[in-house]
Amino acid sequence: MNTKSLCRIIISLILVSLIYSCKKDKTNEPIPINQSELITKVHLIFKDSITNSIVHTATSSDLDGPGGNVATIDSIFLSSNTTYYMDVVVLDESKTPVDTISNEVLDEGEVHLFVFSPNPTSNFLETNLLDLDSNFKPIGLSSILRTSATGVGTYSVELRHFSSAKAKADNLVYDTDISILFNVRLQ
Repeated sequence: MNTKSLCRIIISLILVSLIYSCKKDKTNEPIPINQSELITKVHLIFKDSITNSIVHTATSSDLDGPGGNVATIDSIFLSSNTTYYMDVVVLDESKTPVDTISNEVLDEGEVHLFVFSPNPTSNFLETNLLDLDSNFKPIGLSSILRTSATGVGTYSVELRHFSSAKAKADNLVYDTDISILFNVRLQ
């Protein structure tokens, strides 16, 4: 091999390495987080803990999503000193067929968490989450709900969408996909 050929090979190798080193490294790009879905309806379905039959459904409906028309929110009417199963169904009715967002929440359970906050807080409504994500952290689509003595109050339902499974474990860095305040009467 002559010197001229060796120089061409070296120059070619240098050019190739420069071209590949200038290519954008995709591993440094942030991983995109799913955009929030449009949520138009949320059903809280209460079932008798013995018969598993539906005894009450409370619905929040906001057909144009946040920031538009005011949502319509049903009140929750339950018996006092009773245990219920509660399922949350989340829908996007702007699509045909209707998109069941609950399926996405379950599939992406590692970054979703329902938070239920009763007021008054002293055992008015005690909520225990049943479903778990792949990291054995709660999601909240299915729960056991125990009511106290008769009374009135509120029940806040919030769906948190975390930036990662670690953020969920630490309860940090999240967007709020749902925030609904239901009125409650225990009779």
